[in-house]
Amino acid sequence: MERLFLGWDRLALPLALEALSARYSSGGALHLEGCLLVFPGRRGARRFLDLLAEPGVGCESLPKTMTMGELPEELYKPKFPFANSLTQELAWAEALRSLTSERMKVLSASVPIDEDQSGWLSLGRLLSVQHRELAADRLTFEDVISEAERLGGPSERLRWEILADVQRQYLAILDSLNLWDKQTARIEALKRREFVADRDIVLVGMVDLNRSQREMLDQVQERVTSLVFAPESSAHLFDEHGCLLADKWADQPIDLSRVTIKLVDGPREQADEVLESLVGLEGRYAANEIVVGLGDTALEPVLERAMSQAGLRTRSAVEQTVRQTLPSRLLETVAAFLQNPRMPEFLSLLRHPDLYQWLSEMELPANWLDAVDREVQETLPARPEQMRSALGGGERLRPLFDAIYTALDPLRQPPRVLSEWRGPIVELLLTIYSHVEFHTEVTVDRLTWEGCRALLNALEDQQRVPAVLCPAVTGAEALRMTIDMAGSGTIPPPYDPGAIELLGWLELSLDDAPVLLMTSFNEGRVPSSVNADPFLPNRLRKALQIEDNSRRYARDAYTLCALTHSREHLTLLLSRRTAEGDPLVPSRLLFATDDVTVARRVREFYDPEAAQDDSRGTAKRRRSHLGSDVDIAKTDATLPKGFRIARPQGGESLRGSISVTAFRDYLKSPYLYYLKHVRHVKSIDLSAQELSAGAFGTLAHDVLKRFSLGPYRESRKGSEIANAVNEELDSLIEERMWGTTLPAVDVQLAQLRARLMAFAERQAELTDEGWRIEFVEKSHDAKPFVFETGDGRSLELRGTIDRIDYHPETGRWRILDYKTSEKKRTPEQSHRTKDGIWKDLQLPLYRELARPLGVSGKVELAYFNLPKDLAEVGVEVADWDDLLLKEAVDVARGVMRKILDGEFWDLKQMPPDDELYDLEALLQCGTLDRDDTVYAGLGAFDEDEEESAW
Repeated sequence: MERLFLGWDRLALPLALEALSARYSSGGALHLEGCLLVFPGRRGARRFLDLLAEPGVGCESLPKTMTMGELPEELYKPKFPFANSLTQELAWAEALRSLTSERMKVLSASVPIDEDQSGWLSLGRLLSVQHRELAADRLTFEDVISEAERLGGPSERLRWEILADVQRQYLAILDSLNLWDKQTARIEALKRREFVADRDIVLVGMVDLNRSQREMLDQVQERVTSLVFAPESSAHLFDEHGCLLADKWADQPIDLSRVTIKLVDGPREQADEVLESLVGLEGRYAANEIVVGLGDTALEPVLERAMSQAGLRTRSAVEQTVRQTLPSRLLETVAAFLQNPRMPEFLSLLRHPDLYQWLSEMELPANWLDAVDREVQETLPARPEQMRSALGGGERLRPLFDAIYTALDPLRQPPRVLSEWRGPIVELLLTIYSHVEFHTEVTVDRLTWEGCRALLNALEDQQRVPAVLCPAVTGAEALRMTIDMAGSGTIPPPYDPGAIELLGWLELSLDDAPVLLMTSFNEGRVPSSVNADPFLPNRLRKALQIEDNSRRYARDAYTLCALTHSREHLTLLLSRRTAEGDPLVPSRLLFATDDVTVARRVREFYDPEAAQDDSRGTAKRRRSHLGSDVDIAKTDATLPKGFRIARPQGGESLRGSISVTAFRDYLKSPYLYYLKHVRHVKSIDLSAQELSAGAFGTLAHDVLKRFSLGPYRESRKGSEIANAVNEELDSLIEERMWGTTLPAVDVQLAQLRARLMAFAERQAELTDEGWRIEFVEKSHDAKPFVFETGDGRSLELRGTIDRIDYHPETGRWRILDYKTSEKKRTPEQSHRTKDGIWKDLQLPLYRELARPLGVSGKVELAYFNLPKDLAEVGVEVADWDDLLLKEAVDVARGVMRKILDGEFWDLKQMPPDDELYDLEALLQCGTLDRDDTVYAGLGAFDEDEEESAW
């Protein structure tokens, strides 16, 4: 085998092209048809082919390219077909089932029951991974026994003896089916020296090979050349295969004098620094000449969003995994519902975008999803079958339930052999997607199409599983097994020359961009470790001479050396903490230097004062807008820190009517008023197992309304009133909940019943005092109530007054609003701050709405509280004089004028977190660093930053 050291002062792939051109050019043209080029990953192979296609290269015939994982089957002929991944996992599961329960408990503290197919398959998948890794170094489970005993004692010896028995049983199962395990087949081919090469094999940057790969290459060594991207003077750091000598790299110094190292606080600050670095390039590089490296893939969405806000396009190596596509998510949501056919799972199913679109094409009410949500929130059925039965055939929502159950019924059948579920799953996909017209140039369509194709391929693979291994599974299990088979597949994004690529650490060595901004350069990310492996911890790995932490360190140390020499600009970003606030430490690669430099870097990282200064500097820094052109250039525009929140559009306002309860929302926050009442944004709890506060209050109000219109409204006997409200509550439960409730709802209903009993006693006392119920739930639906704003404009004022009582002897009126909150509140507490500022205008505006009913003169405004403490059930009257009530009306007119003018964007006025109407997700509260990010006024920001921040 020949090693060619090409140096590392230039980019790797251009160096590889020069080396191949020198060897395979003739007649002024490059001929590579006789070459097989092997790369560490597919991306390196794709980029090299791109280089060959560039003008001036003169490549007349392309080479065959592949990864090292694909190479073995190119060099030998298997005697039997290979078992696919699912067949292997099922064979492992079957081998495990052959163990006694006592021996199984040695391997796993939790042994699945016989019917738990997913549990057995998960264990089989775990052993399959261990088998593949050991086989790559020509090891069997039996080969591990002695070293395991030496390091872990008799218990570890017993464990690996059992694993060896399972492995033998696994291979026997495949042999009986005339199938081969790919890893074992390779080992057999090595033993028999069956590897043959009919063309030149060129290894491009393959610096870490396992034992099987090395022995395979040795059998065809006369045709192998290894291109090593390092200077000849470093040859002593590499073995005869061009691979790293881990022990030599352990003490190898790394010169970072040409590298920019930046230390920041957290993920968002890393994104800030990336943008700062791009600005600092001053437009000298095109987007496709810049790469952002990801030490931690969790940072990817943060970077993508920050760069998108700056007008920059990004391209990740993986756009989506198949598991993330809409078709896979549909099957997962269906599986969850089939396994637990409860209301939360059903509501999640309705919200799947593709299922929602399919249902929306049926003859359903215009806002059918809102109608379902309202019905569920008011009645909380435990299962959708209850709601489906109660709706009856004439209800307009009934077709929705019928359509879903018709589509899912084939998957709700008893367990059957896995391969027999292909038809029902394909039928479901066709039902949802067959009428969709896909436009593959549209991202979501392309991803959906690729997702469907991957799932169908997985279903075809299932048909190749031998019948003897096919387990009897439920429809839900079949769906999840299909997703597992297809889900790890990836869908690359389309090529975009105007995008900055985001690449993982292992892909960077063969990338040909001259500018690299490396993020999350922290220990555990670069280099990573394998200490936590349940079967093969690092000590055992080292003893077995398979991939361990020292080999990972050597690989990453080499990569960093190569990057520092070959890149024109290299920036390493270190983070002090994760998004969750957990502390991080610097990569140990930064300490592969002299003692003085190590001490300086440690001090800089851990010095609290330096950290504080850095944080303040980041918070105050201005970022220039980067623009969307291919060439990165600075402009005078400014970019907001943090994430943008939807700003009200010009011309939006509420023209028509306003509810008396909506004033409270505007006084609390104009922007939240805009979200709730202009854009009608709301939050739905799909997992609710009890009545919401609103649904609880609505039920109580409806009981009291029926009582107040009934024959006992003037009763002076608490027992009569108690019987009346009891009957009304029972009637409403039967009507709305169909006689079936969740356990928590039963408790709530008991609590409500107790509050109604206390109400009955207090109501009897009010009647005895001379009060009579005059009006019940009065509104102005027939004749709108027009409220003047004081500047020639007006709005209709809407509101439904729970109850108005009259006292004939005194001529007093009393406007009552029922309150069912946990604690008693007075009107003063709810309507005015401690400083006497109006924060709610409901009762004063009820007084205005009641005037057309003849309610005038002595008018009391009151709450009828029904709190948890039954001793506090009763009426609380507001102590407001006419001057205060006039002030409240003036405040209402001012609010109406602002609403008509569309004034909703007030950054200074936002409520605390616990009063956000469940809209925290939309406002992105808690995202990254709340204290240093502007969330439409949430959190701290300087006075002089308000304009630039938005």
